Amino acid sequence: MKHYFFFGLTPSAEIIIENIAARDPQADLIIVSRREPGISKDRIIHHASDFITIEALKTAAEGREGELYFMVFAELSDKIQSNVADMRTVLAVYNIRELFPRAYILCEIINHYSSALIKRLRCNDIIFKEKIDADFILCCLKHPYISTLLYDLLNLDKKTLRSIPCSELVSRDECTYHEVFQAGIANDICPIGYFDASGKPRLAPDQNEKMTGGCRLIIAG
Repeated sequence: MKHYFFFGLTPSAEIIIENIAARDPQADLIIVSRREPGISKDRIIHHASDFITIEALKTAAEGREGELYFMVFAELSDKIQSNVADMRTVLAVYNIRELFPRAYILCEIINHYSSALIKRLRCNDIIFKEKIDADFILCCLKHPYISTLLYDLLNLDKKTLRSIPCSELVSRDECTYHEVFQAGIANDICPIGYFDASGKPRLAPDQNEKMTGGCRLIIAG
């Protein structure tokens, strides 16, 4: 059984929770945050506590076995600024990795310099706040390290890493990557690759590679 833990509650986190709830009706959805969820509480277990404490982690995960997915989101407020939010993320990731060395961990940070420390804690994926969309985060759950790889390869300053349906650029059900790439360039979009219909990432694919209507283009813009 799959157990999804959401440490911190943000608009992106709520979108992901709703998507996972729709795609996997058997999965556990556990929120650890003092904030009240703004979405339907059906199937959601909410622990109203501070997610950086080891006690909160142990309570949320108690008795749960199987596949564990932890997502830590940067909660900002008037009292919590970016450097403090990143420090809280680091502490949460440290606790998770100590207790669950084999668990999948995805975390959201604000300042780029925090990523080096997070990587040392063996976080599977690092995303930068407001630099990646919710659909892309869902793909990260299937393919660990894909976001980290793209951030390391690209200069994403003032850009957002996201995915869009290929149908937004090419109306046909089947086409080549070259055709989609050219359509993107004509619309001031630079494609990096795409997710195939199964969600598998294809980076810098062959220009003649066939794409179907279910594919999503990876872009930075």
